[in-house]
Order: sequence, then structure tokens, then C-alpha cells
Amino acid sequence: MNYINIAEKILELSGGKENIVSNVISKGKLSIKVKELEKVELDRFMEIGEIVGVTTSKDSVVDILIDSDKSDLIGERFLNLTGIREKKKNKKEKELKIEKKVEKEPENEGESSSKEKGKIGVISKFSMKIVNIFEPLIPALIAAGFLKGIINIVDILPEGEIYKGFWWYQLLKTIGWGAFTYLPVLVCLNTVKEFKGTPALGGVIGTLAVRNSLMPLLLQVKGYQILLPITEKTYVPEMGGILIIVIVGIMTAYIERVLRKITPKFFSDFFPSLMTLCLSALFFIYAVQPLGELLTKQIFSGLYVIFEQIEAFGGFILAAVFIPLTSLGLHHTLAPIHEMLVNPDGPTAGLNYILPIFMMAYGGQAGGALAIFFKTKNKKLKKLIRNSFPLALLGIGEPLVYTVTFPLIVPFITSCIGGGIGGIMAGFFNLGTRNEAILGAFGFLTAVKGTAPLFLASMAGAVLGGFILTYFIGVNKKRIEEVY
Repeated sequence: MNYINIAEKILELSGGKENIVSNVISKGKLSIKVKELEKVELDRFMEIGEIVGVTTSKDSVVDILIDSDKSDLIGERFLNLTGIREKKKNKKEKELKIEKKVEKEPENEGESSSKEKGKIGVISKFSMKIVNIFEPLIPALIAAGFLKGIINIVDILPEGEIYKGFWWYQLLKTIGWGAFTYLPVLVCLNTVKEFKGTPALGGVIGTLAVRNSLMPLLLQVKGYQILLPITEKTYVPEMGGILIIVIVGIMTAYIERVLRKITPKFFSDFFPSLMTLCLSALFFIYAVQPLGELLTKQIFSGLYVIFEQIEAFGGFILAAVFIPLTSLGLHHTLAPIHEMLVNPDGPTAGLNYILPIFMMAYGGQAGGALAIFFKTKNKKLKKLIRNSFPLALLGIGEPLVYTVTFPLIVPFITSCIGGGIGGIMAGFFNLGTRNEAILGAFGFLTAVKGTAPLFLASMAGAVLGGFILTYFIGVNKKRIEEVY
């Protein structure tokens, strides 16, 4: 979060402007006197990374300790939001210094004056929320992603057969599998929370996007498969990609907030939650599923044409669109193509020459993020890139995409184009693989014998393409400071 966002969050957790009696800022501390202490969400202050401690006193004063080089700016912004300032003679000079610093900060940080006034664009505000949704998940995704990536590599090695019978090996594999299989649950939970709904409701709705053989919608009743209305198709949990889950989470939070406003107090404990789950589930079934079905048909038709005539341009298109398709859950359109290619009796005798093209997409995202890392001075953004960059090379792009390139929009596009450049090279070299376990840079381990150097050259082209395009046209310092 930037200092404006942090101040707004503190105000929200303090019960809003109407709950503030007075406020005082000092070095690294914001003291707030409130009307009703029970309205203050004390347990949520520590969710803000820059806050290191919260204490309260009997006279309803909340002391918030802020560990940040922008603590004065955060405090000053909070005072601006409340409109309450302590008039103490011994602090006049300090307040004047802070005000001058605030006036100069936008210029130093590459921000506009509109940001200081809180007039951040709609796109930047939404991007900020996307970062807030995924940032808390990063530690878990990095750890689980590392396990998943390493075990995927071990699995294809001859020595890997030795470990597959050990319980601890399968346990580590399960951790990596579980984190990304149930990622929709975590994302939907955080989305609802970010948009001021009940997080647990988001977690429940998120389960609709997780395939489980025991899911009632997937079971046969009296020998017949359950069909959805409108489409008359079976339910496909994976149809909703991560971005679709975010949209569903936003809708869930909105439905709940509306229902809580209009529901009589006597029914407020259970009725809003009950109806929120039902209406959100119907939204997912009636809106997401039919739309996904329609898009799937159209995209598959287009991609199949490209697949049939897979020349250099086809490689560019396939690599460039892979990450966007994955984000929307539409990569399942590729399943029939994959099944045909991995079939030993198929036209390519089990050789999958479309998968190496898709692998290049991760190289483009890695290159784009690397360009941002070298060009920005934003410490928070550099940390996010530093932590998630290795995973992108392992073919686990979610942390990097959803916390770095996608929120900044243009770097996402330039990174996709960079992946397309690698796709051109992969198509030109006619690269193929016989194993689908590994994505990303380490895919060279699955490449047909003798083509590993060509695979690495193609991946280098993707990384370099994403880096150059993003470095020269994809980095907007103003947007970076607005979002992070």
C-alpha cells in the first residue's frame, strides 16, 4: 500500500471519520481518540504491513506504531482525512515541516498532485485492490510454488522414481498441489474481504471453482449427469479463472452489503449470509458458466486454426495469449489439442510441439518484471519482484502476474508480446516435448533430445523481448506510486 491507501485503511478500521474525536501524530506513532472503542477493528490493524503495534487505553485512545520511512506522511494524510488537527504551540514547527515534505513528496516520488488529494484514477484504484488481494497470499504461494516446481523437476528425472514411494515426498507434493488447486478459495476470500464483505462467504463461493469428484453438481443421479440451465452442459468448475474469481468475489461482497442494508435487524444474523451465498452461486452458474462456454467455443475455433498452420506467426499468437487465457480460465480450450498431441497413436506420435510455445509466455512475464525491477525505486514493488521472479522461471507465474505485471497493465501487455517473441522462435525451431510436468525455463529438461539449447535460446528470446519492451515503453512511474 502507498501512504494514502494506508491512511484510508487506518481510518476505515478506526470506525470512520464520525468515530474520531481527536488525533495526534508523532515520530512513528499516530494517536487516535475515538468515541466508541468497540467500533475499532483492533485485530485487523496488523494486516497493514507498515503497522508494527497497536495499543489502547481506558480513555478510548488508540496508539498505532508505524514502521515506515513515510510514517509522517501517513499521519499527515490521516489528519487531512479527519479534518482534525491538534493546536499545540510546541508542534507548530514540526507540522510546518511535515506539510512542506508532503508538498514536495509527489515530485520526489513521481506522483501527481491529484494523488495527494486522493484523486487516483479508477484503474489505479482497482489495480491497488488487485495487489491488496494477492499480496497476503505471496508467502504461501512462494513456498508452495517452490516445492511444486522442484518436485516437478525431480519427477521427470530417473532418480525421481526412487522417491515416489515415500510418504514425505508425496506430502511435499500435496502441499504444492493443494495451494494452487484451492487458490480460487483463497483469492475469493481475500477479494470479498477487500471489498468490505465477509471473507468466509467468499471462501465458500470460491469452492465452486475447485474440481472435486465428490462435488454434488458433478455426480450422476439415477444414471444421469446434472446439466446446467441455458447451456444444457455439465458443470465445469475450472471454467472460472483467477480474474473471473475476482469478479465473482466483488459481486459477492456487493450483494452482501446491499442485503445487510435492507434486511431487518431481527433477521440480520443469518438472512444476508444465506441469500449472499445463494445469489452469488447463481451468478457464478448463470453468468460465468454460459459466458465461459461461449468464449471457449470461439477461442478454440481460432486457436485450432492457428494450431493447424503453426508457423512462426502462429507461435507468436499462441505464446502471447496463453497468460491472458489462463487468467480467465479459458486455457481449458486447449485440452482437446493437448490430448491429441500426447496420444502416442496420434498424428505426432505423442510429441507435443505446442507446449514449448506456451512455456515462452512465462519467460516474457519474467523479462517484463525484471525490467520494472531495474527501473523502479519503489521498495515494495522491488521486493514483490525479487520474491516471485524465480517462480516464474519455474512456470508458476501467478505471484508475478497478479502482483506485478497485471496491476500495472502496460507491462502485462509488453510481457505477453515478449512471450510471443519466444513463441516465434519455438515455432521456428519446431521444438517439442514428451512431458507436461514442467513449465517455464526448466522445460528444456523435457525437450526432445538434442533440442535443449534451442529451447533455452527461445526462452532467452522471450525474457529479452519482455525486458526490452517493458523497459522502454512499459514502465509508468506515476502508476507505480499510485498502486504500490
